[in-house]
Amino acid sequence: MSHPSAGPSTTADGMAGMPPQPSVGNDAPPPSSGARIASSLAEPEQPTQAAPFTGVGTSKAAQPGRRKRLVVALTASIIGLLAAGGVLTVQLISARSNASDLAAVEAAEDREQDEQLRAVEEQREQVAQRISAAEGDLTAAENRIAAAEAGQRAADEAVTAREQAEAATTAADEQTFLEAMTATETMSVIPDTELLARGRDVCAYLNSTPGMPWDVSDAFDRAAESYDFNEAILLVTAATGILCPEYGG
Repeated sequence: MSHPSAGPSTTADGMAGMPPQPSVGNDAPPPSSGARIASSLAEPEQPTQAAPFTGVGTSKAAQPGRRKRLVVALTASIIGLLAAGGVLTVQLISARSNASDLAAVEAAEDREQDEQLRAVEEQREQVAQRISAAEGDLTAAENRIAAAEAGQRAADEAVTAREQAEAATTAADEQTFLEAMTATETMSVIPDTELLARGRDVCAYLNSTPGMPWDVSDAFDRAAESYDFNEAILLVTAATGILCPEYGG
């Protein structure tokens, strides 16, 4: 239970907030409340003056505020330094990352260039090998062409020699045939070209047949149609014996 607050205490100088009262004897009664109020109204209260600021020290109430502001300022500075350090760290990490990426890109480019150079060298070697092989093939082809040309020349020379030999033989056979045909007086008046044509006609007919003995008889019958019997016998005999001896015998 709360006790009622006591009235203002009285000191030797007087009541608090009241002007000092004249001292009275111990037997005098204390002034009444109305007298005290009237006395306080009669004399105005003197204002309390603040103590002048000397700068020597601060009050205990102001020290916590300054300390708080100092802590806040230091905290802000630390936060700023930490933020700056974080930014620098991020920039350093980014720079290292960029340098690492650049080194990786350069290494990849170097590898790609090395691969391209190796591919070019391989292609160059392959081209050189193909060129060498082509040159070898060309040399072999030239040798084959030279051999073929030499063979063709030899064949042509052989054909020419054979034709010349055949021509010489034919000329000799024709001359022999004409000598045989002109042995008689009747045939001597016929030109050589006509006699040769008659002999070749007999050989051409026999070439169109199997060449059997009866074919020779048929050739005689054909000659007898244009010549007399003796002339036909002489013509077929001379032709099969000299111009086309494969049907004689």
